[in-house]
Amino acid sequence: LLAPLLENVGRLEEAEALQRRRIEQVPNRAPSRWSLALILAGQGRLREALKTVDEAEALGSAYGDADHRGIRAMILGASGRPELVWREASRIGSADSVFASILSVLLALQGDVAHAEAVALPGENPASRQLQALLTWRRGDAGAALAQLIALEQRDPWTEEGMLPAYLTAEVAAAAGD
Repeated sequence: LLAPLLENVGRLEEAEALQRRRIEQVPNRAPSRWSLALILAGQGRLREALKTVDEAEALGSAYGDADHRGIRAMILGASGRPELVWREASRIGSADSVFASILSVLLALQGDVAHAEAVALPGENPASRQLQALLTWRRGDAGAALAQLIALEQRDPWTEEGMLPAYLTAEVAAAAGD
């Protein structure tokens, strides 16, 4: 529990050290390697992060291909190249709703609106509301998008679906010049 907390507050080197210790103690757990990969990506170490996802996949765990592809897509999001995210997201499709929700929001954030809508979850859920806010922004109404995101932040700041509303609010505000 401490490693993700350290990651969330930006203490990535400490989170990495804890996660590496966890892998030493329990080397055959793919999720531990996924966590390490996300921490490495947060430090801009994408090549190493992708190698870590490959190592997790090679463990032959009970986790599905969608899980590995979803983590890989999230890491590729740090490259700033939405076509790489889409390549992985298209392979997942709607097979994993958690990753589909995150990746739809990530693709919209990066400007790939068509593909974001292609992997979006149907119905009303936190990720679909985030996606709608980002689509509002991408269509030119940053003020309305920010109002929607602030409302989402007030409703659930630590949502399990999509991305953190505060992060999305900061990205839209920064893009709007604030």
